[in-house]
Amino acid sequence: MISKTSAHNNHPERVPKRKPLSFEPITNYFIPDYSQPLISNPLMTTYHATSVNGSDGNLYSIQRIENVPTSASALWIRRWNHILELSKAASPGVLNYFACHMEKNVNAEISTVYLVSEYAASTLKEAKDRLNLPLADVIRAMFQVSEALIDLKKQGHFHHCINPDSIFVIENQDRTYSYKLGNLGAWMKTHEVDYDKRPEYSHFLPQDFDPLNKDSKSDVYSLGITIMEIIGVNIDTLMALKTKEVDPNYQHDTSSLAGTLRKLLLEAVHPD
Repeated sequence: MISKTSAHNNHPERVPKRKPLSFEPITNYFIPDYSQPLISNPLMTTYHATSVNGSDGNLYSIQRIENVPTSASALWIRRWNHILELSKAASPGVLNYFACHMEKNVNAEISTVYLVSEYAASTLKEAKDRLNLPLADVIRAMFQVSEALIDLKKQGHFHHCINPDSIFVIENQDRTYSYKLGNLGAWMKTHEVDYDKRPEYSHFLPQDFDPLNKDSKSDVYSLGITIMEIIGVNIDTLMALKTKEVDPNYQHDTSSLAGTLRKLLLEAVHPD
């Protein structure tokens, strides 16, 4: 069990430098603890880890992807290089990834991929119930993720995979929380099921979802749907937003915080 005091943000001057995908064993650099998953959802399973001998004093999260066809190594190299490119935005709202390792199993046709990131013990979906997040924290998450998207867009990049499982909760030293976008590049072709073919995430994608469209506004739509789901909007209403336009002439009551938030979210999922 990780104590709260040990789950603080990593210090930038003490974290490993990002490197190209490695075919060395992960245990040459990190010691994962597989006794209990930190996060487990349809997109990923992550575990906590330390560096070898705990030399830098940091905790890390390691996402383990098993049964990867070794023939898919070129696709994973491409995805990792894309993650490295996204990291150049140096946005405080993007989860820090430090390493990617691909190890061949005894059966050389199958490998295991490991993605090493800064420590994150929860996602927005889990935190909503487990941490009993108040509305102010949900709004803070929406604001911080919006800023991260702006930082990415300045470099011509988009996320294309926003949902409550890809927004991570980071505990700060003052016991407040920060919210970061992770699972970078998950829409790219690998050996896994394409993101837009996963039924559990279909309601987060607009009808015109296209990760290759540089003018796509799907990230805005997905973030709007994500926040709506977190605050309790039912799935039928969320699915209806994919086919029904929001009337831009609707008179919103913006005299209250709830009314202002409702207006903002409906604008986020409007086709325009």
